[in-house]
Amino acid sequence: MKIGLGGVAYVARVLGMSRRTLYTGIRELEQMRDGDPNHPQRPSGGAARIRRPGGGRPPLTPDEPVLREALSDVLEAHSAGSPTDPLVRWTDLKPLQLARELVVLGVTVSRHTAAKLLAQTGFRRRSLRKELITGDVDP
Repeated sequence: MKIGLGGVAYVARVLGMSRRTLYTGIRELEQMRDGDPNHPQRPSGGAARIRRPGGGRPPLTPDEPVLREALSDVLEAHSAGSPTDPLVRWTDLKPLQLARELVVLGVTVSRHTAAKLLAQTGFRRRSLRKELITGDVDP
């Protein structure tokens, strides 16, 4: 704005961004000037928000049939449970390993989403291993 005529086009060229993006930012800054100058209200939402709400990829939910089927296939192959309590189930997969297994089946999730899915389905992390039960042997 200080450059004057052609300033927006010049800044857009230098920064490698669209003039439309700059004009949107200028408009938001002008809206922030209205009201209290010490505490300007962001036009994009609350004081802590930088961007407007609503953008980005929609989150995956366990209710989606493709995700639910792939998750059950992977967990069925890598899980075990307590013989005395059917509600106690565990898996040997770490969240990153679960995410990689899901990618193989065509569902792309991050390791953070995989960790949430494990928690939502009630699985706990535990390594699967065979143990030899030893006791006191009478001589």
